[in-house]
Amino acid sequence: MEGAGLPQAKALSALRRAAVGKVTALEGKELRNERPVGFSASYSAAFFRAEELAMLSSALLPEEDEDLSQRIAEHAKALHANGSLPPDAIVQIRDHLHALSVPWLEVLARVESQTCFQDAIPDEDRFNISLDGLSMPLGIWQNAWDSSGIVSNIYGILASEKLGFKIYSETGPASELILGKLAGCDHAGFAITGNCGPPRRFHVSFENWLTGSPWNQQWLVDLVPYGSPVDLGSMGYEGKSGMFALGGSMDAALEDSGLSLDFFRSFNASWYDPSKYTAPLAGVSQSRLKTCATSAEVGYPGIAALYLAKTGDAGGVQDVNGATLLSCYMDRWWLAPACRHNTSKCVPVIMPFTAWGMPEMMQQAFWHNMPLALATAVDGDYVSLNRDLQSLLYTWIPDTTFFLDKPSQVIFPDHRPSEYANSIYKTMKTNTVLSKWAAAGFREAADKAFAVARNLQMTFEEVMDLLSRHVESPNPNTWQTACEWLKDNEPLWKAWIPNETECSAGKGLVDDAGNFVQSRGLAVNCQFCPVGTYSAESEAQATRVCIPCEPGTSQALPGESQCIPCEPGSLAPQEGATECEPCPLGKYASGSRTTACSQCGNHTNQIALWTTSKAVTTTGQTQWIQVQGATSISYCTCIEGFFLFQDRCEPCITGSSCPGSNQLELLPGYFSTEEDPGAVFRCFGEPARCPGGIPGTCALGRDSSSVACSKCVPGTRADGGECTDCATGDFFLLVVVCFLVVCAIVILYFVLMRRGAKSSQPGSLLIAALGLGQMVTVIQQLTVIQQFKIEWGEPFSGILASLDLFAFDLDLISISCVAPMSPVSSFTMRTLLVLVLFSVACLVHFLFVACNRQAGLQLNVLGSTIGTLFMVFFISVCSSLLAPFRCNVHPNGLATVQAYHQVLCNGQDDHLSMALIGGFSCLLPVGFLAICSWITLVQLPKWLVNGEVKLIRSCSFLFMRFRPGAEVFSVLFSVRNALVVLCPLISSTSGRVLCMNLLLYASLVLVAFGKPWRAMVCNFLDLFLVTGMLVILGMGSLFVTEVESSSTTAICVLFSLFMFLSILGAIVFGVVKHVSSKYRKPFWFFICHQKVAAGSYARLMKMHCQSRGARFTTFVDCDDLNDLTKLFSYVGQDTQTLVILGSPQILTRKWCVGEMVTGRLQRVHTALLTFPGFEKPDAHFIRNYTSIVPDITELTNYNISLNEVEETLRRLVACVSCDPRFSACL
Repeated sequence: MEGAGLPQAKALSALRRAAVGKVTALEGKELRNERPVGFSASYSAAFFRAEELAMLSSALLPEEDEDLSQRIAEHAKALHANGSLPPDAIVQIRDHLHALSVPWLEVLARVESQTCFQDAIPDEDRFNISLDGLSMPLGIWQNAWDSSGIVSNIYGILASEKLGFKIYSETGPASELILGKLAGCDHAGFAITGNCGPPRRFHVSFENWLTGSPWNQQWLVDLVPYGSPVDLGSMGYEGKSGMFALGGSMDAALEDSGLSLDFFRSFNASWYDPSKYTAPLAGVSQSRLKTCATSAEVGYPGIAALYLAKTGDAGGVQDVNGATLLSCYMDRWWLAPACRHNTSKCVPVIMPFTAWGMPEMMQQAFWHNMPLALATAVDGDYVSLNRDLQSLLYTWIPDTTFFLDKPSQVIFPDHRPSEYANSIYKTMKTNTVLSKWAAAGFREAADKAFAVARNLQMTFEEVMDLLSRHVESPNPNTWQTACEWLKDNEPLWKAWIPNETECSAGKGLVDDAGNFVQSRGLAVNCQFCPVGTYSAESEAQATRVCIPCEPGTSQALPGESQCIPCEPGSLAPQEGATECEPCPLGKYASGSRTTACSQCGNHTNQIALWTTSKAVTTTGQTQWIQVQGATSISYCTCIEGFFLFQDRCEPCITGSSCPGSNQLELLPGYFSTEEDPGAVFRCFGEPARCPGGIPGTCALGRDSSSVACSKCVPGTRADGGECTDCATGDFFLLVVVCFLVVCAIVILYFVLMRRGAKSSQPGSLLIAALGLGQMVTVIQQLTVIQQFKIEWGEPFSGILASLDLFAFDLDLISISCVAPMSPVSSFTMRTLLVLVLFSVACLVHFLFVACNRQAGLQLNVLGSTIGTLFMVFFISVCSSLLAPFRCNVHPNGLATVQAYHQVLCNGQDDHLSMALIGGFSCLLPVGFLAICSWITLVQLPKWLVNGEVKLIRSCSFLFMRFRPGAEVFSVLFSVRNALVVLCPLISSTSGRVLCMNLLLYASLVLVAFGKPWRAMVCNFLDLFLVTGMLVILGMGSLFVTEVESSSTTAICVLFSLFMFLSILGAIVFGVVKHVSSKYRKPFWFFICHQKVAAGSYARLMKMHCQSRGARFTTFVDCDDLNDLTKLFSYVGQDTQTLVILGSPQILTRKWCVGEMVTGRLQRVHTALLTFPGFEKPDAHFIRNYTSIVPDITELTNYNISLNEVEETLRRLVACVSCDPRFSACL
């Protein structure tokens, strides 16, 4: 056994010497600035630990394991021979230890270690931590750069020598590994490869450069199942990366011109030439640079498109087969616009790896006119190339790589987050928060070690001084640097370490039973303060105790050093609260530390109508939502559907919106004043004049002091919803309309005069005249329908609005621009307009009479003219006179005149005046209707008897339109038109529509059956127009927005009942008629005869039978048949005895044979009177009947078959017959 140990000892000794020699050689290169790129003292420590691992592993192995000893010896020889340790050496040793069930983490923890402090806790007294159910050394994961290594060693020395933990550490190349290693994951190179979860061998790590990055946040989410690491906060210093200038160029510029190259303005090509102090591009070997395609385009796909989109600099990019790529000089240098045309003025900027930092530096060069040339060094040449050039580069600090080259960061304008969010990089890149991280559960496993890690912080100046001390050391070693710093800064690091009853922040004193106590004399340890308490400092006892949170404060987390005051909007009514409750709806707390919330609307008796709400914007729209936790009285609002007015919540009525903001918002088409916002008016007629929004808002040019923005301000006229300035064209329009009206009256007068001067019959022009009259009537009916509350769509609503001129709406011709009038004056003018037309007609008449005295007065022509005008505009006249009685009811309960929106329907003031004027003026159309009725019904028959042609011609406006005998339709149509005008007076829209429908249907029936018009084509035109009006009215019903459900339901029920009763009546009528026909039929005899042979005899026979008594009614088709389709019905249903006059050819007449067949089928008593020459049908006749009477097949249309005809002919042979001379026997 003793002999077996000798080879091991020799191998170990050789391995140690080789490893130490390797470290010494590498560190010597660093001192001579020949350190390999990417190598640091941390890697030296890794080599040294490999040697220690091999040594200690071999020492712990059984002595007889000569195989492993031999392999260790081989590794030592290889290391000594070529200066490299085989990569699988550590893996082989570790695997072997696993196979022998040797706890290799403890092996590492028992490595022969250096000691920093003389009073360090001995190795044998140090202990493991327990995590994931395993006992293991405290694992430190450190990064492969000196600042992380030094800080990690500072922590390791304190954790081992002052706290007594066994420690173990490993080194990784990048921050990307930190979270994964703390979660127990494996890694390869720069990437986590999986296999996460227990056992987690690493528990703390320092200097994470990825704090707050999306990558870091995603890893925290992904690692939740394995225990996400805990953020211990900032290292106290930040990382800086970006464009730096090395000392060589900095010093040259300062010495030559005092130009400071660490400021962006010093590179402005318009003012300075910084290339004088940096290496020229021509002096850089192209073999030391990567191409743009293999660096920037790989590291930042789409970098060229982004640059072009943000700067518009097309010269910096190129199009290659449809792809936007960087345009690089010699395929390696991207040139900024400031030196793109003169490369000798370019300042080289060298970047590592895949063009790190290039997107930001490209734009910074563009925006600040910097003559930069950006290129990427080939891997392994980044450090040496920059040291050779002493120019600009992309790098980061704290770091020792270029420490001796005195790098200075180029300062740009202050960072603008909004621009960086949009990928615009004009300003300084923000510094990186460097953070510390601990494994989940580490706090519970080693609270003091956790506290030291959390408390460990340094300033940026301190860490830079630490790195300076490190690189200036004769033999840089991270552990040695850490030890020296600890010895020199004892007051600083002692503050990081707690003792047993000197409770750190978040903890309080507990006794041996684990109960929290207030006296240090009773305490034996510290524990985290539970929720609802806080760790309060006791100055007298120099420790901390757990105190319940005061009312108005809370603490939801254990181990906190203070209770959090309830923020505004929340309360904690009792002590020891674990969380502050938000103020409920309708209450608020404007201050912090609140114990009771204030009630909204406490000064009113409407507390139930108050709530708390705030505005939120989603998809560009603002809406109010109720919120708890209101922070001020400004959140107090009325609940949705109410608004605040004079410190009270008032209900929001139709036409307004109260979203819960305390404000009333008017919907488009509604208006209210600022003084009384709740009194909402609906803007009838032209909703666009009321745009809605804030109360008191009107469309452009509208007077907001008028009711519902109904008036235009003086000097303007209505133009849709807005009011525009009066123009010359408005006056011209009025003149043109007046001229056209006068011309039309003159033409009408002379047409009627010429027509009355001679006797003439209606010609083709009558059709045109009647059509024109019907058109005017339809237009006026449409103006009446417009008065219904129907929201017509465009363009039909515009068409209806343009027809208001026929309703004497003077605003259409801008009368307000000529003579501004009050509503009463305007109504009076409108009322007198028909009299003005009559006056014009009278003036024309008397001028004509004055010029033609020999023609006489011709009052009949004047009367005909006036009557025609009144008849044509009868609907418009009546409608305008009834305007004061048509009112629109507004949501506020008030009503305004439909045609005069500014006049309230209250029976007072203007409305009373208008009602009196309109009521008195209604006598005019009533009197006209009465006179027309008297003339038509009373006088016309007398005139016709007496031949009063002159009088008839003077009233031609009544009779000319209708055929002789249908003059009464002039009265019927006038009454219809009067009733049409009355329809808008009905309060409900459904009632108006019903009334109009009934009148139109009645008119349709009258015209269809009466055919009153003098020209038949006008009857068809009238039917078509009335049908069109019904269709328009039916379609308009779909646009009704205000439906009175009660009245509509009543109408539907009424007509449903009417329909049911009609059906029931028809059924009863049919049954009664059928039953009564069994006992008494309308006709006692039905004479079936051939008109040519027996027509006169049938007439004689009918006279003879009826002379016998009134009950012997006799049917003869020439007297009683109006509808051929009912012929057989008379025979089968209404006849008691069928009398057949058997003339020779009667059997060849299909209708006569049909009557015989019907009589037989319906069992009607039949008598045959044979005339001379009549022969009953024989078999041959019956068999060939279809060829004898070919049209007999037409009876099939009346459900009479040929078989039934043949059977009737056979029965006829057996029928009793007698001589017609003895017909009296009937």
